[in-house]
Amino acid sequence: MPAIRGTRFAPVAMALVILALLATRARAQFNDILGGKGLTPGGDVESGRGGPESLVTVFSHFTAAAADAPAMLSITVQITPPYYTYSTTQKPVAATPTRLEVEASNDYRLAGEFRSTLPPTMVIDKALNLAFEEFAPEVTWQAPLEIRRGAALDALSIKGSVLLQLCKEGSCLPPTEFPFTAELLETAAAAPSGPYKHPDVHATLTGYLEPRAATPGSTANLVIAAEMPAGWHLYELAGRDAGAIGYKPTLIALENTSGFRLKPTEASQKAVDAPPAFPGQPATRFYEGRVSWTTPIVIPKDTAPGKYPIRGFIGYQTCFEDQRCDSPRGAHFSATLVVGTKAQSGSVSLAFGDAQYGDAARVAARQPTGIAGDSEATTRATSPIGWTLPIIILAGLAGGFILNFMPCVLPVIGLKILSFAEQAGRSRAQILALNVWYALGTFAVFFVLATLATSVSLGLSETNLGWGEQFQYTSFNIVMVALVFVMALSFLGVWEIPIPGFVGSGKANEFAAREGAAGAFSKGVLATILATPCSGPALGPVFGFTLNQPPSITYLLFSCIALGMSAPYLLIGAFPKLIGFLPKPGAWMDTFKNIMGFVLLGTIVFLFNFMDRDFIVPTFAMLIGLWAACWWIGRTPLTDNLGRKLMAWTQGAVFAGIVIFAAFTWLVPRASIIPWQPFSQSELARLRESGNTVLVEFTADWCMTCKANLLLAIETQEVRDALAANKVVPMLADYTKESPEIKNALEALQSRSVPLLAIFPSGSPDKPIVLRDWITKKQLLEAIDRAGPSKKGSQLTAAVD
Repeated sequence: MPAIRGTRFAPVAMALVILALLATRARAQFNDILGGKGLTPGGDVESGRGGPESLVTVFSHFTAAAADAPAMLSITVQITPPYYTYSTTQKPVAATPTRLEVEASNDYRLAGEFRSTLPPTMVIDKALNLAFEEFAPEVTWQAPLEIRRGAALDALSIKGSVLLQLCKEGSCLPPTEFPFTAELLETAAAAPSGPYKHPDVHATLTGYLEPRAATPGSTANLVIAAEMPAGWHLYELAGRDAGAIGYKPTLIALENTSGFRLKPTEASQKAVDAPPAFPGQPATRFYEGRVSWTTPIVIPKDTAPGKYPIRGFIGYQTCFEDQRCDSPRGAHFSATLVVGTKAQSGSVSLAFGDAQYGDAARVAARQPTGIAGDSEATTRATSPIGWTLPIIILAGLAGGFILNFMPCVLPVIGLKILSFAEQAGRSRAQILALNVWYALGTFAVFFVLATLATSVSLGLSETNLGWGEQFQYTSFNIVMVALVFVMALSFLGVWEIPIPGFVGSGKANEFAAREGAAGAFSKGVLATILATPCSGPALGPVFGFTLNQPPSITYLLFSCIALGMSAPYLLIGAFPKLIGFLPKPGAWMDTFKNIMGFVLLGTIVFLFNFMDRDFIVPTFAMLIGLWAACWWIGRTPLTDNLGRKLMAWTQGAVFAGIVIFAAFTWLVPRASIIPWQPFSQSELARLRESGNTVLVEFTADWCMTCKANLLLAIETQEVRDALAANKVVPMLADYTKESPEIKNALEALQSRSVPLLAIFPSGSPDKPIVLRDWITKKQLLEAIDRAGPSKKGSQLTAAVD
């Protein structure tokens, strides 16, 4: 390095290395997208082979009627991660709900609606204020059957289809139908009711459902009890088996709740602490004597009277005073929950049978979190064996140091290199003070993250925020994109951030060129925030260790990570000669800074990579507004008088505010008030044959007239009310991408372009009412009135509420 002291090529070479690293990361991500980890440009999935059919497996069967339960049709769907699908009760305004259909037959008919055996995972999109009901990676729907007396069950086949929309983070596939053929499943004999005890385990299990009959809108209780001899105990209830070596937690896992929602399970006694199984492992907790667990089952008010199966597993391990332990065991249990018009007191005993601990662990891993077990017991077992607090502290220091070399942080590190060069000639005390300010910025962010990580313990929130989880929030990503973009504009000389030494041009004026405490602190804050999407080696065990620690330990470990990340700068501040190889301040700094500006623009591409796609266009429009505002502010030098500077800032801020307001008001996709169902020729034909009046809107995202029609004429409350009053089925034909089916439908209506709206009256489905190009709300309402309502008794697939 001494050989190139004073040259102008060293910083350029360093910048090229940084750009190469970022380019390698970007190319890898691009290859991931085009090489099979998502949708290919041609619309294929999973390595470019197949379509949605390659991601889904459907199993089906039906069972014969029993003394206490009707015949049941079961449809199980297995979905390849990371895809998921939606419930049958999903609001169409938010996503396409699952639809299950069974072919008509004289031998059988559905005696009730399909219900999932477990409730869906509720996902709330705060930005859109919408709720999504999701299933992954497996879901089973059941519906009661009425089978014709005398029908040959062995020869009976029930055919039908499941309409699913598969989605993953950031993208969805078109809704697809998956056919199924269900045949008779021979069921095993029911397990005996009453106490259950495995001969090799020192625990006796009992359980019951109460009341004997519940009413809609009430709550039933699933109660399971375990009783151990003196000196024996079993371990605390958890939601998951972490797979750690040592004692196994108790698991209660429901594989069939008939779709009823479960409240968290509560134990009848408080668990007591036990010594750790191995050195370095946290203490475990256990129950002695007799303990019972109660899981409330919430029965919705609209539940139809009937008999609903409840099935699940319990996994447990018993030990004697930590001297010896039985092997982990499992048991399956089942009962029928009766819902009627009148409540009946009493209880129904659970039927138990032999199972493995792994059966309970497998089902627990699939069920939504919070169904059974407290989160503290679940996370306690995840701490790595053998990792003591001193080792975790060293891992935190090392992980924090490595964060400085992550691609997310490199743009700010480049800015820090400039500040090192600018510090040449200052006193050792001044250099140390500036680097201490940088470190304080890093510590400030980590203290905020530690507070968020312990928010539940501190009573500030019901949910802890993990490392990097702030990037899951669209609003945070938008703010970060804006911040990084205006920084990049400052690097490129469009304007200057009025913080000494933060992003000054180096030539415009001395105020912006020389680093100050505010600039150093801001760099530390920004570098740390940009580092949070990255998790370098050794940080995983550190964050896992904090999950079951008190706030004091969490703050200590986050401080260690901050210290590790700040260490290089504190060391350079104490020994400035360590960076003596940097050339003296000069024109090269402007070149290097411009290069860093383009690197920051690359960081924006990285941030766009995981942004909610509905906000990409409005965010891009926001950047245009910020660009214009920064350019306007940059026309007024920092050395100008205060009045001129305030005027430029006010004008720029007002203009940017108008653009941002317009972008996020008009460019964010609005939630539809009409429950459109996707267009298909086969579904349109079925609806017309069934006597429905059908409205089909042909539209495309690139068609501005289409957008205006939807906004001003179609997506209005008056039109929604008219559709509901006439029981008109609305269908949306999205022509944004090439679709031969939609093209053929347009040509059949003597059109080759959008927008076009067609209404097929129930009385004359072969004579559609067609509205072309620009339409008004009055024209549409008159057309709906002219078409008339659907025929009485028609089978509506999607009706407007």
